[in-house]
Formats: sequence, structure tokens, C-alpha cells
Amino acid sequence: LPDADFSDDGRAILVHIGGAHPAGDYEAAAQLVDAVVRIAEQLNSAGLRIEPAGPAAIAMNSSRAMRRDSILCCLLSIALLYTLFFVFYRRWSAGLLIGCVAAVGMLAGIGAVAPFIREVSPLAAMIAALLAGLGTDYGIHFLSHYDGHRLRGVDSATASVETARAMAAPIGTNCLTSIFGFISLWPSQIQMLSDFAVLGAAGLIGALVAVLVLMPAALVVTDRRGAATTPALREAVGGWTDGIARRPRAYIAASLMLPMILAAYAFTQGFDLKFETDLRVMHPQPSRELAATDEIMRRFADQGTLIPVE
Repeated sequence: LPDADFSDDGRAILVHIGGAHPAGDYEAAAQLVDAVVRIAEQLNSAGLRIEPAGPAAIAMNSSRAMRRDSILCCLLSIALLYTLFFVFYRRWSAGLLIGCVAAVGMLAGIGAVAPFIREVSPLAAMIAALLAGLGTDYGIHFLSHYDGHRLRGVDSATASVETARAMAAPIGTNCLTSIFGFISLWPSQIQMLSDFAVLGAAGLIGALVAVLVLMPAALVVTDRRGAATTPALREAVGGWTDGIARRPRAYIAASLMLPMILAAYAFTQGFDLKFETDLRVMHPQPSRELAATDEIMRRFADQGTLIPVE
């Protein structure tokens, strides 16, 4: 093996394989690592333990983990949100209505900026989509206010119009506060953060427009109920808040004591907040590729630290 190096103990062989693409190109890295592992297993007649390591192997593992996590997170969040809406609204259409309106708005908003973004990292797309899911809050506020009108015997069309008029300013302000937080990351020199800011803001704007435009029309078409009844949860919360309103000073004092207790605890324990210095937290764990890279650095001490230079 002319391109191989033996470890200090003579029990391991390090084979260097260069790729035609940068190590950060995770698609090319995956093709390279898969081909190397497949060929190595075909030629491994001595029963050696073969472990791919280095930037390409780490990039391949991280990209596949991000893609898998993105799918699982989206499916789990949809299932949890639908269950939550069904429990609180007691009708199967509530989750579909809020979720579909928000989804249409987010897709339209992100689609509007898509011509200006040629590429986006999977992690930025996943986080932007999940945080743009805050747009479901706008539908929650709209539907709750709408139900309040329906409880007073107002017909569906009038309830939709009155709700749109009353909620435009509150949910618009809610949307802008979130957008300002996203846009603050837009000038970042890290491309992933910049893409995340643009996609997240576009998704929220689309969700806001959809709630104000599409939600009233959808409610008029789908809401065929007669006189609405007060949900049991609303009555329970009303009784709880009524008790708080009768003893406001006691509850204010109790609320002030909690941060005082936490501040006293922090003072006794110290305010020394340490930041994580190990960038392994940015990679999926456990990682055989990272472990193999560590083993190479330990057993091939004379090789030094692996720093690929393009």
C-alpha cells in the first residue's frame, strides 16, 4: 500500500483518499464515502475493521441525520398540533383549518422569495419551516375570536368579518415582532443564518396574509354549525381567572416572589454561565465517523491534526 501509513503500534493502517469536490459538499462526500466503503469491503479478505473517517465521512453522516430529523420533526409537530387543536376545540375540522391555512400561506411566502435564493442548506430550511410554523398562532387567535362571536349567536359570515377587523392589528403586530427577530440575522456572514432569516420571515408574512384573507372565506364555507355552545375548558378557565381577579394583591405578591427566589438562588450559586466549546454538539451523536477520526489522531500521532486545505 504505497499511499498508506501504519500506526505507531503497527496494528492500524491509514489510507488517504482524495475527492474531486470539497469536503463540505455533502452530496459528493456521500457518494465518495459510499464508494470507498463498498470497494473496501469487497477487497477486505483479511477481516480488517474498516472505519471511514475525516471531513467527508462526517459531512455524509451529518447531512443524512439532518434529513432524517427534518422529516421526523415535521411529522411529529403536525401530529401533536392536530391532537392539541382537537382537544381544545372539540372538532376535527379545527386542526385541518388552522394547519392548512397556515401551510398555504407559508408555502406562498417562501415561494415568493424562492427565485432569489438559488441554494439553501437543509438545516436552515428545516429550522425556518418549524419556526415559520408560528404562523399557526395567527389562526388560533382568529378562530378563538371567531368562536366568541358565534357563541353570542352571530352568523358565520358576520363573525368572520368582525374577527378580521378586530384581529388584524394584534396578529399583525405579533407577526412583525417575530419577523424583526428573524431579520436581525439576515446580515450574518454565516449563509445558513442568513437563509434561515429570509425563509422564516417570508413564511410568517405568508401565514399572516393567508389568515386574514383565506381564513374568513374558509370559515364561512366550512362552518355549518347551529348555535355554538361554550366549551367546558373555557368555562373552567373562566372560573379560575375569576378567582384570581377576586384576590389580585395575593397573586401579584406570589408572582413577584418567584423571580426573587430564583434571583437569590442564582446569586448564591454564581452567575458564571459557560458556553460550550466542543463543536461536537453540532453533529449527530453518537457518531462513528467522529470516533474514527479521534482514533486516527490518537493512533497516528505523527500525522498531526487533520486540516484539509482546498
